Amino acid sequence: MSQPQDPGTPTGRDASFLPPTMTALGTDPSAPVRLKHPSGLRVLFLTEMWERFSYYGMKALLTLFLVTVIAVGSLKDGSYTNVLEIAEERAEPGTAGVDGKPAPGPKFDVVQSRVYHVVVGSGSAPADAPAPAPAPVVRTPGKGGGPEASTPAVGDAAPALVLRRAHRVQDPARPNDPKALIWAPIEGGSPDSTTLTPDAATPGTFNNQESAWIVSNPTDKPIRIKAQFRRDGKDAQTYFTVNDSPTLVTGEVKPDSELKPGERPFVLRVQTNRGQSGMNWTKERAGSLMAWYTGLVYLTPIIGGVLADRFLGTHRCLLIGGAVIAAGHFVLMGENETTLYLGLALVIIGTGFFKSNVSTMVGQLYKDGDGRRDAGFTIFYMGINLGAFIGPLICGWLRVNHSWSLAFGAAGFGMVLGLIQYVIGRPKHLAGIGLPPSAHASVGQKLLEDKPLTREDKQRIGVIFIMAFFVIFFWAAFEQAAGSMVYFGNERTDRTLPSWLSFLVAEPAPGEPPMWPAEWLNSVNPLMILVLAPIFASVWVRLATRGKEPSTPAKFAIGLITLGIGFLFMVFGSFAGEGGVKVSPVWIMGAFFLHTCAELCLSPVGLSMVTKLAPVKLASMLMGVWFVSNFFANFIAAKLTGAVDKIAETGFLGIPGYAGFFSIFVIAPCAAGFVLIFLVPTLKRMMHGKG
Repeated sequence: MSQPQDPGTPTGRDASFLPPTMTALGTDPSAPVRLKHPSGLRVLFLTEMWERFSYYGMKALLTLFLVTVIAVGSLKDGSYTNVLEIAEERAEPGTAGVDGKPAPGPKFDVVQSRVYHVVVGSGSAPADAPAPAPAPVVRTPGKGGGPEASTPAVGDAAPALVLRRAHRVQDPARPNDPKALIWAPIEGGSPDSTTLTPDAATPGTFNNQESAWIVSNPTDKPIRIKAQFRRDGKDAQTYFTVNDSPTLVTGEVKPDSELKPGERPFVLRVQTNRGQSGMNWTKERAGSLMAWYTGLVYLTPIIGGVLADRFLGTHRCLLIGGAVIAAGHFVLMGENETTLYLGLALVIIGTGFFKSNVSTMVGQLYKDGDGRRDAGFTIFYMGINLGAFIGPLICGWLRVNHSWSLAFGAAGFGMVLGLIQYVIGRPKHLAGIGLPPSAHASVGQKLLEDKPLTREDKQRIGVIFIMAFFVIFFWAAFEQAAGSMVYFGNERTDRTLPSWLSFLVAEPAPGEPPMWPAEWLNSVNPLMILVLAPIFASVWVRLATRGKEPSTPAKFAIGLITLGIGFLFMVFGSFAGEGGVKVSPVWIMGAFFLHTCAELCLSPVGLSMVTKLAPVKLASMLMGVWFVSNFFANFIAAKLTGAVDKIAETGFLGIPGYAGFFSIFVIAPCAAGFVLIFLVPTLKRMMHGKG
């Protein structure tokens, strides 16, 4: 382990690096002074900023890249067929309950289909394609998890919903606005199959790139509906989205008699991907890959921490990690399955060398008991979030206006910039920090590292493990921001740009407003961190000077409960967006605000806690152990994101759709937070004055 650098007397430049409202711990509250930090903090701030730029920029892209459907413009000559399935949820009558009313029996689906053909070049609609009007079928779950059974939908099982082909017409309520278009039924009916062919007048486009079906419910009860393009086999390709979803759409169709004057009917809008192809995976398959990727980038730092502690030092590990991370992002520019797996593997390995060691180097800037440590980590955390804010903005813009490849490459370029400024700034500002153990350890330091652990040391290590367990509940919910919340933002949130900002994105399709990239949602939380982090840092310092600062475990409990409350915005926003209705960004922004407040109660003080409680000889390794909780949390988070369609389809605690899914993250963090409140006194005793 390297010796902590003596912070000494910071220069005026160092002082200007900090918010003017902060005061030093341990000073007289009546005589506030500016907190001054070692100049090396600025170098590590920028290094981590660019690394997080690359990580979060690429992660924002990856979430959508994996599920984006195949672009019809990328298809070779030939003919291709997709089948849209619209299923009504039904239940057989059950036995009479205690109140005499029949309880719902086994559930089944009544499925109607619509066929879509894509013809490229000399191809033609295949003769063996499904019939133009496939007969509706009844599908029941297979016994023992076996394949579904299908039978003709006749008699009482015949479809209740009526599907009518629609086209865009001028909104009669806004006759003078050429962009005010609505969907209206095509008079005289229309075929139940659709063929797309290249538009000779506009190269690169197709006829019928957008179509819609108005869904009517002539019954007197609402009907649950789910719609998606059928995937025949593991790697079946799809070329269309339904209500902007590449996979499943769920919703409820009101009875026609309950529609209010002027209320729009339920519409299923089918579109092609007019941009670049993604991997076209299901959300479940994408979730499995993201689980391992986002999990392993927090597991491998344990190995990197051990290598730094025993052999390489944190400095060398940081250089190796940054170089491998950059290489991984450049490999992702290949945009195929081979480069996908190879690129992610390199990022995982590189992050193992980089992640825990840059955080440990921040701790090495401060002596044991230095009251500036918490504020220093909060400032460092601002660097993390500055990079996380910029990355999705730039990478998302490059994806929309140029290509996936250029966007992935920009993430790698960011890591290169971080390494360059680190190498330039290290000799002056980080001399003696992060060297290999044999290169700098004094006899006294070696004796300190060889000293056996005391009872207090063991109890403090125990606190690290206990808090690492509770933090799993936090990050498993919080990381939905890069998964299911991005899906919700992409599919259910109104992302219309104001007309004066339309220049930021490529020209939209006719009849469509300019939309900001869904990746930009990943920048909302970091932006709020940048605004609120100085405020929280100042609050903690001022409370500490008055002896009223909550303990670290208490801050964790507050963060968990606040996070769960924040997901109520997603629950209510999901109710408003049932069936693919576009809702105001206010819902997701409200969630992000509370999630940000929760994060600032937990994450930066968590990093600081590890550096305070960990014995010197185990500092990097225990920082890696702290990150292992993020492995489990991110693994669980991505697996749950992958199950979003299944949970939305079946519901959770009787709550359907996305609302049921997000309810999970209201309950779990709040429950963990209340349990932790009861453990706070015990944990404070085990920390022996260091928390």
